Amino acid sequence: MTKDSSIDIEWLYFSYEISRVRKEFKLAPYFFKTIYNIRGFTYKDKKYRICSNYLLGRLKDKETGELIKVSPEHKEMLKTIYNDYLVKIFGEYNSFGKQVKKGKVSFYEKRETPTGIAKIIREYAKQNGTLIYGTTKVKNTQGQMVEKNGVIAYKPNNPDKHHIIIIDHLRKLKHERGMDERLTINKILEYEVELRNLCRFTFVNIIHLNRSIGSIDRMKFAEDSIYPTGDDFKSSGNISEESDYVITLFNPRDEKFKLEKHFGIDITKYPNYRSIHLVESRDTDCPFHIGGIIDAEANMFNELPKPKTK
Repeated sequence: MTKDSSIDIEWLYFSYEISRVRKEFKLAPYFFKTIYNIRGFTYKDKKYRICSNYLLGRLKDKETGELIKVSPEHKEMLKTIYNDYLVKIFGEYNSFGKQVKKGKVSFYEKRETPTGIAKIIREYAKQNGTLIYGTTKVKNTQGQMVEKNGVIAYKPNNPDKHHIIIIDHLRKLKHERGMDERLTINKILEYEVELRNLCRFTFVNIIHLNRSIGSIDRMKFAEDSIYPTGDDFKSSGNISEESDYVITLFNPRDEKFKLEKHFGIDITKYPNYRSIHLVESRDTDCPFHIGGIIDAEANMFNELPKPKTK
């Protein structure tokens, strides 16, 4: 849902870590804040935040451990948020999990191989345009130019429509037969480059880092300017090489880093301080760093003054 309602965008979301229903409940507190200006509530003289666990009936009293029931008022608000906002985003599903009304996001929870995902996206491309077949000349394994029949172009039904495909996250992909994690990730990247160039689709890949950035040597060198770079997931395939932009998120407040400042900002004042880093870019200057306060319950990020560049 964009601020400019004239922009036509559709998402394909391959979520292999959190279910669609859980995603809906995690997003609901954002609308409690932005629509009703409600961030929390009081229960037995104790203050709590509106969070997904509360709305799911899983939040427990801090002292007794008993489950806190969602108030009737909040239930009515949640119904309005679901009908007026969440259905527009995720669509509507019946009690059997079958979609009965389409939203802006098509949600996929079944784990697939890269080949399976590519098949889904090609079918989606056919629904939104026309694949044009023909003959092109390509190099074979011997370096000779040979003719090959296949898709040579794509004509979208709506040239102004944006298509964004999110994979959350790459390590959860079902491995291709005979491939390990690295090769599987390289395979999905190969498909994405092909579909990006052919259909002009935008791909957003999410991945958890698999290396510690807290090594002694690196900490000594970086001082208060430590942040994850493309090097921190190079062992996970050709992600950096195939990406137009690489953005990393970082928690400098983690005790293992023992930081009081981050890029010159006194983070001891901000318990929920987090940082975002544009570490690789084909079109802009980088690295670029943003520090801010994360409100995890309301899914909001408030930027602090721009950190120093180092």
